[in-house]
Amino acid sequence: ARLAHGRYGVARRLDADPAFAVLRESVTADIERLTRADRNERLDYAVTLAGRWPRERAAVLATIDLWREWWRDALLDAAGVQAAHAAAPHATAFAPPEALRALQAVQRTCDHLLQNTNAQLAIEVMMLDLPLRAGEEARAAAAP
Repeated sequence: ARLAHGRYGVARRLDADPAFAVLRESVTADIERLTRADRNERLDYAVTLAGRWPRERAAVLATIDLWREWWRDALLDAAGVQAAHAAAPHATAFAPPEALRALQAVQRTCDHLLQNTNAQLAIEVMMLDLPLRAGEEARAAAAP
C-alpha cells in the first residue's frame, strides 16, 4: 500500500507481479551501493541503465520511480519523520537538504527521459547530483 500511495489498483498489480519485488530488491541494493560509490562507479551505472532505455523504457522508468521512493523515504528519515516501513537503511545518513536535492534530481531525470532527452546524459547528471553518505565525502575526495 505504501508503494502504491494508497491506490488500490496499483497495489494489486504490485502484489501480483513477482518481478516487481525482484526489481525493487535489485534497485535498493544498487542505491545502497551507489550512495557510497565514487564518480566512476556511478557513471558506469548510468551507462548501463541508459543502455536499457531504447528497448526497456517501462523498466527504466520503474527503476527511476524506485529511486524516487528511496529518496523520498530518505528525506522523511532526515526530517525525523518515522518511516512507514521497518527497514530504513538510509535513516540519518543524509541531511534534509541533501535528500531533497537528490529527490529533485531523480524527478528531473524522470521528466527529462519522458521528454526524450539523451538518456545517458540525463542519468549521468542524476548520478553526479546525488550526495554521498555521511563520512564518504572525505574518502571520495582522497581518491584519485
